[in-house]
Amino acid sequence: MNPENLLREWSRLLITSLADAGLTDVVISPGSRSTPLVWAALNCNRLHCHSVLDERSAAFFAVGRAKVTGRPTAVLCTSGSAAANYFPAVVEASLSAVPLLLLTADRPYELHDSGASQTLDQVKLYGGFVRSFVDLGMPESSDVCLTALRRRAAQAMWDTISGDPGPVHLNVRARKPLEPAEATSAAGKDLSQRVDALLATPIPRPIRAIRTIPDVDLEALAAACTNASRGLIVCGPMDASAGLGADTLERLAAATGFPVFAETTSQLRFDSSHAHARRLDALDVLLRCESVRKRFSPDLVLQIGATPTSTAFERWLGEKRNVPRHVIAAHGYPDPQGTATTLMIGDVRRIALGLADRRAKRGPTRPTAWSEVLGLMNDASWVAVTELLATERTLSEGAAVRTAVDSLPRRGLLGIGNSLPVRHADAFCRSATRELFVFSQRGASGIDGIISGAAGAANASREPTLLVLGDLSTLHDLGGFAVAAALDVPFVVVVLNNDGGRIFEQLPLADTGVEDAAFRFWTTPHGRHFQGLASLFDVDYRRASTIDELRRAADAGLARPGCTVIEVPLAPHGSKEQYRELTRRVERAVAPLLDSLPQ
Repeated sequence: MNPENLLREWSRLLITSLADAGLTDVVISPGSRSTPLVWAALNCNRLHCHSVLDERSAAFFAVGRAKVTGRPTAVLCTSGSAAANYFPAVVEASLSAVPLLLLTADRPYELHDSGASQTLDQVKLYGGFVRSFVDLGMPESSDVCLTALRRRAAQAMWDTISGDPGPVHLNVRARKPLEPAEATSAAGKDLSQRVDALLATPIPRPIRAIRTIPDVDLEALAAACTNASRGLIVCGPMDASAGLGADTLERLAAATGFPVFAETTSQLRFDSSHAHARRLDALDVLLRCESVRKRFSPDLVLQIGATPTSTAFERWLGEKRNVPRHVIAAHGYPDPQGTATTLMIGDVRRIALGLADRRAKRGPTRPTAWSEVLGLMNDASWVAVTELLATERTLSEGAAVRTAVDSLPRRGLLGIGNSLPVRHADAFCRSATRELFVFSQRGASGIDGIISGAAGAANASREPTLLVLGDLSTLHDLGGFAVAAALDVPFVVVVLNNDGGRIFEQLPLADTGVEDAAFRFWTTPHGRHFQGLASLFDVDYRRASTIDELRRAADAGLARPGCTVIEVPLAPHGSKEQYRELTRRVERAVAPLLDSLPQ
């Protein structure tokens, strides 16, 4: 017969062992079957416990924390559909290589396939999206099982941050009674003593391995960079915890002499990384112009980070498939075009530093006509952007994003939503030396869980945070405001309300003649406004229809702890029209320079 305190001690051993292995934060959603695990977490003084009602929001909150810290955050829930609600965040964590530990309580074996409440098959619930899965089975009091449980905790933590970081799932079964029981019998007291003894023994703490590239391959790439006269560096999405770093990009750009296009999500657009490097921060806008795409012909591209967001760059790659392109990334296989010359997967900073040092040893770089003309085209593009915004009579999406980003203080945290907002940031916000951190969810590039994820990032960073996202992303994550309302740091959510998914108006589908009645199944106009959030979630609400109103609202929200929602009402079709006019203006502005661009 099992000791009366078996479930209590089993849970204490598991949770404390996870803390011993480096776990610091647990995001808890309510439930009954998870009671012993919650009790153990609350009684472990080294764990910070966060209460989040909705499991979907809880998991994205944990992903946001892990993106900032680079360390796993755990989520803990009861059995049944609660665990299924983690799935969208598991996908994001898996595709963006974010460490996440999933602790799901489960029913005992005898209740499965019997119609028991809140019972479903949770074995390998998340399929191939987790790095590892372990069903811990029913608690047992033998020494071998207790020792194995402590080892499993260490392994789970290691699996979250090993060579390919990501989510790990531990399924924990429990049989009633679930409430923690004190040891009253001799067997129960003996069990407590054995658990104490186990917890007093050392546990392996996971250390992330650094993957390097052989010297011969770095030398070959350095030689290719030396021979290139029209090189380019493109920086795609990277998390703040595992990015390239400002100083590293500066050294690489100086060593190669290549101009730099750093996307907003790269962590490198709004810092001091290219104070002396040639900025090509208007590349996305330039490549929207057909005349530029035809003339733009680098002879080598260094692509750093995950697959770039820029649709214009993607289109150019499709048209110029033979350009030598060398990809340096931390994880995965970021080459959806299938045209990369080499892929160097490992520690991005170490690879870039090694390449910079080897290139520098081959002699100094000299200014080239390629770099000079691109610089003039870049400046002309930004003049066109500024003039366009100055002529607008109403607040546009581009102006709203630029104003919101400009309001952030130095070292603030910028959250950027998917679909149009992330593209607006690249098109309308110049590079700056303000050292902003950037939160994005570009793993699956979905619009779900963005508020919750940004709230988790704000909770971990402790910096004033401003999130820009669309109205559909907001509607997809209303539960995120419950988390945001509890934050004790400034957290401003700027909602670009253009009444639907207007990115579809800029896709080829819009030009196929589909009727409005059918097209609404893509654009999904909803006619909603968000002032009701204030009363529902007890957050501050502002409505901004002009640049001055938006600036004042953002400044006020960033000056006080807690959540502020700023709704920006926008013309439904304004974005499509704005980009069409922007492309025309840039095309005219750079036309005199095109013939001077080397090919």
